Amino acid sequence: MSGRPSFVTALLFSVVARQGPALAGRTLLTCEFVSHEDRKALDSQEGDAP
Repeated sequence: MSGRPSFVTALLFSVVARQGPALAGRTLLTCEFVSHEDRKALDSQEGDAP
């Protein structure tokens, strides 16, 4: 070992579009870091949508 900390080699992130009354007809795009556990939970909920 080199004594350096190990880093995660693969990062997950999500680009999210948000709209609302406070944005007055505009769309806000955000970039959010997502854990592997969160991604799995989101994938499992996709089938639950009406």
